[in-house]
Amino acid sequence: MLTGSSGFDVVAPVAPYMQREIRSGAYLVLDKKQLPNLANLDSALMSRVAINDPGITNAVVYTWGTFGIGYNEKKVAEALPNTLLIAGA
Repeated sequence: MLTGSSGFDVVAPVAPYMQREIRSGAYLVLDKKQLPNLANLDSALMSRVAINDPGITNAVVYTWGTFGIGYNEKKVAEALPNTLLIAGA
């Protein structure tokens, strides 16, 4: 992103790196006038964003929660015959 003209409109950094990336100028300042629904975001989650972006000038919550990955055991076993699959892992 720092090389310029990355073409990205939205990036989803992990919190531990966000503060350093903001200081480096990797992100534009949010135009809050164009984001009227910011007022509807969960204030508890936004307070966590503020830890790394005081004043919420460059970042907002994009997703929050747990992600799962579903897979077809038969297809995985065919593609990777020596792989041990553990159900529920």
